[in-house]
Amino acid sequence: MSAAGEARIVTLAPFAEHRGVEVAPVGLTNMLNAGGAVLSFQLADERQRQLRGSSSSSRSGSEDGAGGSSNGSAPARGVAAHLVIRGNGHLLLAASDAPRRVLLDGVPVPYTHDGEAGSVYVELPSANKLTRDVTLSF
Repeated sequence: MSAAGEARIVTLAPFAEHRGVEVAPVGLTNMLNAGGAVLSFQLADERQRQLRGSSSSSRSGSEDGAGGSSNGSAPARGVAAHLVIRGNGHLLLAASDAPRRVLLDGVPVPYTHDGEAGSVYVELPSANKLTRDVTLSF
C-alpha cells in the first residue's frame, strides 16, 4: 500500500512472439501513462522492415558504433521489432533476447540491455517531430 499522497501505476503491455523472440513495449517511463506513448508495435521478419529503407545491411551488428551493453555474440534471428512512439524520454521494452542494434528514425543509437531483468532501455532525445520510429533488430 502507498503512503498518503503517493500512488503506484502499473503498465500492462502485451508480449508478441516471432521466431522465439518475445518483446513487450512498456513505453516511456518518464511519462505518467508510459504505455500511451506506444502508437504502434509490430514484431516481424527483419527483411520486411528493410523494405522501408531503414537499414542498408542486415549483418552490421554493433559495427555502427551503437551497440548496447549486452553480449554481442547472440546469433542473428532475423527478427525486427518496429515501434512508433509519441514523445521523448526513456523507452523501456521487455525482451527475451538482446537486440543486435537499435535504430531511431533510421539512425543507430546506443541502448542498454539487462539480461537478468529481460529489459531494453533506449533514450529518445528531444526532437522537432512528435512521433519517432524505433526499430530493434534481433
